[in-house]
Amino acid sequence: MQLVRHAIHEADELAPYREDVEARFHEWLAMQERAGRTFTTEQIEWLEMIRDHVAVNLDVQPGDLWRSPFEERGGAVRAREVFDGDLDALLSEINDALAA
Repeated sequence: MQLVRHAIHEADELAPYREDVEARFHEWLAMQERAGRTFTTEQIEWLEMIRDHVAVNLDVQPGDLWRSPFEERGGAVRAREVFDGDLDALLSEINDALAA
């Protein structure tokens, strides 16, 4: 996506995708905080793993949570518990925010 923006002159410089994802992640977290949404330490750990997955794979899907590194932490079952059943909506929201 960054390459396309650069090619059509919407982005002045071509930054590594990982850096863009990390910046958008911090913006998203700040927006959540301003909206009054807080996350536990364990939720932040999961969100960071999801962020890292998006930085490499461009998005995250529920089935990805059955693979490493998520499976070592309990996979999709644990993720659903950690996010109180809101996992699908959260993944969609994160995909929209990080892969923009």
